[in-house]
Amino acid sequence: MARYSSFKYSDQKYGKSTVTETGDYTWVFLVDWNGDGSYDGTNEAAWMAGYRLKRGREEYLSSDGGGFEHMAPDTVTLKMTDPYRRYDPRNTSSLLSPNVSRGVKCQIAVYDNSVDPRVRYTRFTGYIDDITASTRNGEVKITCKGNLQTLADYKLTFKAAHINTTIHDAFIDLLDDAGYPGIDTIDADAQPIRSFSVDRDMAGSIVGKLADAALGQFFVDVNGKARFYSRSHNYSPGTLPNIDEDIILKDFKISQPWENVFNKVDVICNKQTLEQPCVVFYLNDPLKLEVDQTVYIYPSFESANDISIGAAEAFENADGTGANILASVQLTVFEVGPMGGRMGFYTSSAGYLTKLEIRGRKWKDSEEIFSHDAAGGYGNRKFTLESPFLQDRNYANAFMGILWGWLDDDRESLVIQLENRPTVQFVHDLLTKINITSPTYNIDADYWIMGIEEEWLSPTGQAVRTTFYLSKIINDATSISPAIDIFNVSLELPAPLGLDNPAGDTQTQEAVSGAGSESGEGTAPLKPRACSGSAVMSANSGASLPSGSTSWDLIISHIETDPDEMLTIGSKYITIPEDGDYEVSITGYAYASVAYSGDGDAAGLSPFTTTLSVVGDPALGGGSTKMNNWLSTARMGKGSTPDWSSKIPSSLNFIDSLTKGQTLYAGASISNAGTSGLSGNLTYRYYYYVTVKKIRETKA
Repeated sequence: MARYSSFKYSDQKYGKSTVTETGDYTWVFLVDWNGDGSYDGTNEAAWMAGYRLKRGREEYLSSDGGGFEHMAPDTVTLKMTDPYRRYDPRNTSSLLSPNVSRGVKCQIAVYDNSVDPRVRYTRFTGYIDDITASTRNGEVKITCKGNLQTLADYKLTFKAAHINTTIHDAFIDLLDDAGYPGIDTIDADAQPIRSFSVDRDMAGSIVGKLADAALGQFFVDVNGKARFYSRSHNYSPGTLPNIDEDIILKDFKISQPWENVFNKVDVICNKQTLEQPCVVFYLNDPLKLEVDQTVYIYPSFESANDISIGAAEAFENADGTGANILASVQLTVFEVGPMGGRMGFYTSSAGYLTKLEIRGRKWKDSEEIFSHDAAGGYGNRKFTLESPFLQDRNYANAFMGILWGWLDDDRESLVIQLENRPTVQFVHDLLTKINITSPTYNIDADYWIMGIEEEWLSPTGQAVRTTFYLSKIINDATSISPAIDIFNVSLELPAPLGLDNPAGDTQTQEAVSGAGSESGEGTAPLKPRACSGSAVMSANSGASLPSGSTSWDLIISHIETDPDEMLTIGSKYITIPEDGDYEVSITGYAYASVAYSGDGDAAGLSPFTTTLSVVGDPALGGGSTKMNNWLSTARMGKGSTPDWSSKIPSSLNFIDSLTKGQTLYAGASISNAGTSGLSGNLTYRYYYYVTVKKIRETKA
């Protein structure tokens, strides 16, 4: 990088500036020492003797052509005068004791006092990451990090992983799982992601890869807000700000023509294919079950769809001997996503869960590369775009064209420096689009701010140098239609039998849809489903709460949704094919909550009854006999919001057979048992999983 010239200052001397004193600049360093959510009133800038800020990135493209550079967490380094050990956590006499600690929120700002009224510019929002011990000369170094660091330090859980999602929703799910400390603004982007497999990945790395997959930008602004700008983001809502060479320090860096030019482009599409069903998790040690206690396990597995429980056994003894207690074991928690989750088991009989298998269809990456190759004026240089979340071939193909049209021309990047220009150097944030004019270098073009560096040139903070790293970026509104609608799984081609299953899983599904003719025994697991709804309670005295009922879609190919998602599904069925007899196994549980007002009974409680029934529907050729009931009663206290901890734990373990042509129907209802004088809303939620197993082949 070229050397920068120095700004020549006048002989005026500045004194230390506080929030009540005059000066060109008034600096403010606010800290929430006690963690109550508000910055304390003391301006810690009174003890500041040095300040250095670094935000964003220096380049838009990786110099080696390996994709895009990602934004780094903001970092501020402060030198504080501390002769009385104000910032020493071991000094109990400090006015800040006992709250001197890392992790507390902070903000740095500067006032421009040269205008009336003076203008405040925020320079940093984040938290204190480290405080060094006091030195012999009475100085302390405080290091602060921006909110992006919280994502860099967070390992995502199964709750962030989803099947059939979009770029926009993946960002939302990621930030929710990470507990992002600020607010967010995420541009709409419907680009599909078949498998958002992120369990145990670091959130800070994933946000960069997500942005790359969409040719977008993810960053945290100066106020700590997480932002995603899509490739079609409107960066020019009004007149662009202009920076002319007259106010820039004389020397500034201009990239060489070949630095950002590439004559070869590869865009890699990571298409997702579902393998044949197999066991994705099994219990490798007996799980001890205590009476009237919920015992949890946390299964983890490779990203998979169509998750179900393939087998379960429970006995009195850990070696599988003694009484069979499976009928006493209830699955009270089933929070399992595409990469694992949490399961809770409750029992009325002591013993051990000796066998548990979770089955599913694993997602397999299948790469397709879209390339463009042309003669290079500066030699052969290749740019490669690869992200695990670029999974749609139409988008990958379109991106190849967009990138090639952008990378084959010289698009210079700049580095400029400003001093004592508060209305310019303090006002612009990352990814601000600005116009740069320089007659000397024949420049009159628009650039985006990639990175910002800033430092005090004097211990009083009255001379400040700000450095802007500027680049041109892809800003494209090309309309792209996805190759496959992720919300229409009927377009999905089935994987061949045995795909990536060299062990020859004996339970690999045997064409339940009727597409195959192989004989033998197999299973077709159905995924866990969730259903929620509400019923309005009658306000008439003596009236019972109207029955609220719902049904679930049991179609094998139905798209999986988040188990906690509120949804309403109409009556659906699964029809047993004509090629044999099948055994049906259903396990489920439910919980409900009520928010109501009115007299109620004397204790302010109301009993509710849940019922899950499985029947063969005579209208579709099945028998009319109800196969089983799921019944439980509990008394729920009134409250203002649904309380899922007050649940009705119930389970149904049902195994019966259906003959050819019969149809399985699952329905559920919840109703008030007779409490009068109530009005309000009842909310209920059910979970279940189903396994269908062929037990007999029909011979031609």
